Amino acid sequence: MPMLINRSTLGPKRAALAGALCLLLVLFLWSRSDGSPPRLPLSSDRLISVASFPTSKLVRRIDGYNVLENVLAHDDKSYIITDDLSTINSNLIISQPGDRKHSQLKILSRAQADNLLRGTCRTYPEACEEVGDDLELRVQHLSGISLYLADEPDAPTSSSGLEGYHHYAAELIFAGYRAGMSSLTRSEADAVIMGKQEDISRVIFPGRDLGGGGGGWGDEAGLGSNLKLNEMIVRHGLACDVVEQEHWQQFTAREAPWVLLEKVVIVDRKAATQNHSSDPFLWNQPALSALQTPVGATNPAAFFARPRTRLIRHLLQGPDMHIPTLRKKRNKSFNGKQVKIVYFSQQGSNRRLVNEDHEFLVELLESLEKQSRGRFGQKVSVEVVDPEVVSAEDQVRSVLDADIVLGIHDSPLTHTLWMSPGGVVIEIFPPNAFLRDYQIIAEALGHRHVAVWNDRQYKAEEWMKHEGELRREALNDGAVIPVRVASTITAIQTHDLKILQLAFAAGSWIYSPGSTDSYYEDVARSHLMCANVAMYEEHPEM
Repeated sequence: MPMLINRSTLGPKRAALAGALCLLLVLFLWSRSDGSPPRLPLSSDRLISVASFPTSKLVRRIDGYNVLENVLAHDDKSYIITDDLSTINSNLIISQPGDRKHSQLKILSRAQADNLLRGTCRTYPEACEEVGDDLELRVQHLSGISLYLADEPDAPTSSSGLEGYHHYAAELIFAGYRAGMSSLTRSEADAVIMGKQEDISRVIFPGRDLGGGGGGWGDEAGLGSNLKLNEMIVRHGLACDVVEQEHWQQFTAREAPWVLLEKVVIVDRKAATQNHSSDPFLWNQPALSALQTPVGATNPAAFFARPRTRLIRHLLQGPDMHIPTLRKKRNKSFNGKQVKIVYFSQQGSNRRLVNEDHEFLVELLESLEKQSRGRFGQKVSVEVVDPEVVSAEDQVRSVLDADIVLGIHDSPLTHTLWMSPGGVVIEIFPPNAFLRDYQIIAEALGHRHVAVWNDRQYKAEEWMKHEGELRREALNDGAVIPVRVASTITAIQTHDLKILQLAFAAGSWIYSPGSTDSYYEDVARSHLMCANVAMYEEHPEM
């Protein structure tokens, strides 16, 4: 119930003051609702000649992850202006199904653009100014790089939220960020990595509302937390402005000024797989081409260092502390004092190891940690992380200084995004199953990736000959995943670490006390991953 002002109890002076305050409040609210359209944050108003409006430029052609300059947005549509309509295929930029509700893309010739913009001036005279014989259009100019996520929610679901941590973090943000970095010169990319130049200015969700209490940020239950990972990546990893569907529609409404995006990465995963002869389609990996596009930086694997540094500062709550982002030396442990192994245990999920294999693996890792000392220059630190128990933030914290991350093919391996470049990722699959979800992340960051099938490694030269994923259904059938390991742990505890060959070779944790067989030398040199600290340190070619 509204509060009433009683003059008899307030007195004449206080009543007059209260009346004045009410009048000011009314004037303030009136000024905020005068019919003028809302303004985009970090935008500036400009007048641009309709006759010489800048043409769009396709800076980097990557299906589904294209980088363009001078893209217009108005009335929930995007416009590319080109002198040659045959050079741009709109379906490879934004997929255009008949039922698409948002982010429709129009390719216009200069003559078509001229007619459209002059029509706006006739309908909304306040949007333009006559300067002599010329007509100038008022636009909201968005400088810097915009990440425009044009993906629409899947039709079977009515939710406008994001699907999940891996799809959002790896396929939208990580791959979109790399596409943007690939469009920079070497000096520009190096400046971004070093924090001397801005990277992403804003993320635009034209077809999704993520705020409020509806769970729009879309983390799956096993990775949920009070501060959800998907939101944390944007708010603290990219640390940029976020424009969601409701606001974008207001900013680009028919009566609002046109929006001119100076440089934009348009991400649409469906567009990435429109070409049925392309690797993204054959492997069912929309981000594949984007993550394989070269970055011109001096250290290309460090392209994601800026978001990683920001996230470290947020998670460790140390904005002024010195936090190393990269390894001091390639293929060395991150902190130079110990090799850190993180094992994501999935035993409480639908994807899990044979229980005996899991238990033996944990015992073996713990034994390695206990027996490792300074004899070989570095010790081993092991963390066994259960995603069902450990918070999402702590899961990310665990990999920030990790050297080796291993686990079953599942969402927690997405955390390798935040591991310093040059680590090792060991991914366990059901026998004869293989997907490249985490391999392409590892490749982009310079991590060594090891795919494991029970008792052997599924080597890159094998899977590269096979176009397409293998047995995806095996990951969802609930069957336990075997990993052949030695049958006893007692022998490990009675032998010196110097003669302990603990090779993560093809998923077999092989114990070979005293062996000098060339097989084990081959294991160490084959880049599979030898957790023997001496080998990790002494073979620079690994």
